[in-house]
Amino acid sequence: MTEATPPAAARRGLSAEFVRYLLAGLANTAVGYAAFLALLWGAGLGPRAANAGSYAVGLCLALLLNRYFVFEGATVTPGAVVRFAAGFGVAYALNLATLWRLLDLGVPPAWAQLVAMAVYTIGFYAINRLWVWRRPGRDAPARGA
Repeated sequence: MTEATPPAAARRGLSAEFVRYLLAGLANTAVGYAAFLALLWGAGLGPRAANAGSYAVGLCLALLLNRYFVFEGATVTPGAVVRFAAGFGVAYALNLATLWRLLDLGVPPAWAQLVAMAVYTIGFYAINRLWVWRRPGRDAPARGA
């Protein structure tokens, strides 16, 4: 049998979506870092203000990349924007909690941040997929549920 079963096809779709999410994250990181340097060196802002500005740029870009590249077919609504911002807050809190706990356990900071970044990435992907970007048909609740 050469045709994939529906669950296998769904896993491939999920895998492709997650790869797009990772690619969008890499692009977003590069743009965010470029914005940080432009604000730091070009605009003469201090590092804290440049960081805040680069996060603002990064969040706007992430919203657009997630909508148009990662979760194709999703619609941008005011509710989706609010859910996206709230989801970011939750994922960032997970990142901080993981980082702080690992540091408390004596894990070296460079390693602790790598683990915390993975927790953030997986957590924000799950939040985006399951809550932020509702798509007609795929995300509709089952009848009678």
